[in-house]
Amino acid sequence: MSSVVIDASVLLQVARLEPGYEKVLPRLYHGKVSAVNLAEALNVLVRDGVPPAAAEAAIRPLARHIMPFTPEHAFEVAAVRAVVGKGDFSLGDAACIAVARVGKAPVLTNDRAWAGYDFGVSLEFGRPHGKGHK
Repeated sequence: MSSVVIDASVLLQVARLEPGYEKVLPRLYHGKVSAVNLAEALNVLVRDGVPPAAAEAAIRPLARHIMPFTPEHAFEVAAVRAVVGKGDFSLGDAACIAVARVGKAPVLTNDRAWAGYDFGVSLEFGRPHGKGHK
């Protein structure tokens, strides 16, 4: 895999037309989204009151290349967790990093807290600095 792995935070950024979405939108056309991060983005939209069908309509066109989450990815989640220890890091976060590590690909995220860890993959940020995450 040579393209970027897209975090749920970026899918949500574009679906919600948040600051900087124009910058990341073209990256989605060739980027890969794990099925776990697709589920995370849908989960957040529905949690925030978006009806399931509308959440799917908003996210489906953005997640053009959906990757299955394999046993290899699942085992890599443990290695990611070992890096962050007891830090605040969701399963979706770990899944995104695991997919990138297995595929030796960079990650496109908005979660700047990830920059404090060495995951062995490069991190790119879609949202202008100082605009929070997820």
